[in-house]
Amino acid sequence: MPYLLAWDGTLRLVVSEARIRRAFRPGFVLDDGVVGEAIERPGPRRFIFIHPDRFAQVVKAHRERPLAIAAFLHGIAVHELTHLDGRMGLGHDESFVAAREDLGAATAHLLPAIAVLVSKLLRLPEAASEDARRAAKLERQLDQARRSVKEQRSKIAALERERERLRGAAAPAARGGLDAERLLDAAAAALRANPPAGVDAEYVDAFLARRRGELVGVVRGAFAR
Repeated sequence: MPYLLAWDGTLRLVVSEARIRRAFRPGFVLDDGVVGEAIERPGPRRFIFIHPDRFAQVVKAHRERPLAIAAFLHGIAVHELTHLDGRMGLGHDESFVAAREDLGAATAHLLPAIAVLVSKLLRLPEAASEDARRAAKLERQLDQARRSVKEQRSKIAALERERERLRGAAAPAARGGLDAERLLDAAAAALRANPPAGVDAEYVDAFLARRRGELVGVVRGAFAR
C-alpha cells in the first residue's frame, strides 16, 4: 500500500502542476515487459500503472537517495501522463516525444517534493540536515573546550599552590617549628584523599586556591595562641 500511495501521490503532483483534467486511477501492472502503462477501458475508465517489482528494486538500490527514487517515479509518471493527456494508443511519434519532454521540464521542480513524499510513505532513512550536522560539530567543539578549561583550572590551582608554598618557605617558621603552609597542604591532601559526601578533589583545590591566604592566617593565628 505505501508503494501505491507513493505512485498515486507522484501522479497527482504532476497532474496538478500541469493542469491535466482527465480522470484516472493509479495501479500496478504485472507484465514484466513494461515498467509503466496507461490504458483506457470503456466508460471511459483510465488507469496508469507502474510495475511494483521494478519500483521496489529502485527503492532498494537507492534507500539513502530519495531524490533518485523521485526521479524514477517522475520519469514514468511524465511518460504515462503524456499518453493520458489526449494521446492514448497513439504510440511514441515525434509529437508525443516533444509533449513528454515539455511536461517533464515543466514539472521537474517537483522532484524534491516527490522525494519527501517517498521518504515519508516508505519510511526511508532521513539524511541529517545541514543544521543538524553543524549542531553536532558545535557540540563536539564545546566538549573539547570544556575539557580544556578544566585542565587549565587544575594547572592554575597547582601553580598557585606552588607559589604559596614558596612564599611560606621564605617566612619565619611558626611556633614549635610547624609551618602553616605545610600544615594547610597536609590537611588539604587528607581532605582530597577522603572527601565528605558531595565534595570532590577539584572542589577542594578550587576552594583552597581562593581562600588560601585566609586559611594560612587562621592556622598561624592558632599557632600564636
